[in-house]
Order: sequence, then structure tokens, then C-alpha cells
Amino acid sequence: MLRDGVSFCPKGNQSPSSLLWEMSLWIIDGYLEHITDEKPICARQCIKLLPLIAAAKPTLAPKIVSALRDANVARYPDSMRPLVQKDIRDSLLAIER
Repeated sequence: MLRDGVSFCPKGNQSPSSLLWEMSLWIIDGYLEHITDEKPICARQCIKLLPLIAAAKPTLAPKIVSALRDANVARYPDSMRPLVQKDIRDSLLAIER
């Protein structure tokens, strides 16, 4: 059992690749929550790494792009908001190339 009562024990005829896919979705969901972390510096670091994750796992790119586009950065102070927006824009451009 990992988190929130979720277990990744193979179910009957579940292949190892199917299990790995489920795990990667679970992990990326948790990571994408940090796009709008309460601390803008944490959010920025997370956002800047997303193009690398998308390059390594292209099947996750649509999910990453969607999360970046849906990110609400209004919670950040005026001094940090433009920086986070720029990071999002730069990451989207890098992923969509």
C-alpha cells in the first residue's frame, strides 16, 4: 500500500507494463499538484522540470500540457505571478515542440 489506501499489487491478469502505467499516472498526478503549490518557488521548480518528464514519457505530455494550461496562478503575489506565468509558457513551448 502506498498512499491514500492505493495499492499497486497486480490484479489477476494485469501485465507489468499496465501496472507501471498506472503507477506513472498516480505519480504524475501528485507531481502536477505542485504546479500551483502554495510556495511559488516550489511551483516554479516543478514547472521547469515538466518538459524533461514529457520528453522521457511522451504519453504523459497531454496530461502535463492540460495541467499547465489549467493552472491558476492568481494566488501568487504580484511580484511572483509573472515569473510563474513565464515558466508555464516556457514549459508549454518546450513540450509542444
